[in-house]
Amino acid sequence: MLKLNSDGSATSSGLGAGGGILRDCYGGLIFAYHGYFGKATSLHAEAKALLLEFLGLLYFRKLKDIVTTFDHCYRESNHVADALATLGQQERRFFHKLSTLPSGLRSLISMDSVNLPSIRVRRRVAGKNE
Repeated sequence: MLKLNSDGSATSSGLGAGGGILRDCYGGLIFAYHGYFGKATSLHAEAKALLLEFLGLLYFRKLKDIVTTFDHCYRESNHVADALATLGQQERRFFHKLSTLPSGLRSLISMDSVNLPSIRVRRRVAGKNE
């Protein structure tokens, strides 16, 4: 089993970037990437990040028969891919070794691999109905 997480983002000026990570069933890094996409909406950046990661998966694993499951998750539970997408606004990189990732990302991956929970905080505005 492999776990693929990707994320895309766009700035208020309409510049898109994305990132993602592919891990084995033990949480070990297979590859990670982040990249700048140029002019893009947030949705376009999300789709491109997913497509790039899926193509990378096909290339590296040369998979023929793939069974996939897609799930949405909030930023707090997708924090590694979210951090990679943010870095994508600055440069384009591809990583094959955990040691080559920025230290902050290595920490996030380590916490993720031992299933440390992430907390999502929702703020309520006084007087607004939700």
